Amino acid sequence: MGLRETINKNPTQTAAITAGAIVLALILIIWQACGGGGSGAVGKSYYTIDDGKNYFVDASNKIPPFMHEGKQAVRAHVFTCDGGKTKFVGYLEMYDPQTQKMMQDALSGKAPAAQYAGYTGQAMVKRPGQPQWIPLMPGTTQIYAATVQVTCPDGSTTPERVYPD
Repeated sequence: MGLRETINKNPTQTAAITAGAIVLALILIIWQACGGGGSGAVGKSYYTIDDGKNYFVDASNKIPPFMHEGKQAVRAHVFTCDGGKTKFVGYLEMYDPQTQKMMQDALSGKAPAAQYAGYTGQAMVKRPGQPQWIPLMPGTTQIYAATVQVTCPDGSTTPERVYPD
């Protein structure tokens, strides 16, 4: 019996396996989007309210943008080129309102995971000082990749990612 025949003869099991795969994929996407997988302090990320001029540490499970001290906070990706003596924000990230709501609903259990089949969970990004947020979509992949590819100001070395202590 071929795979297609097995799937057609067992629709309940096929649906259960598919739903399980979607749930697992959604959990991994949200975990990654909320700062999981890196070294440094567990559950902490950098954020900024002033376009990367300054940054602060808060819980990684916050889905940017969110309000902090009366201003909109976004995630700040911090780097160093000299072993940590000098740090700088390489790029910023946040989610559009619809994506942010989907992620919050999924994390809180308000929406079934199957509702998000095919969802990529990709944040919009920008460099500090740039006016436009860049979503990852057809037609923007090159500029998106260039935005998240951080280089040292002097161009001589590759920057090292900095995580909160």
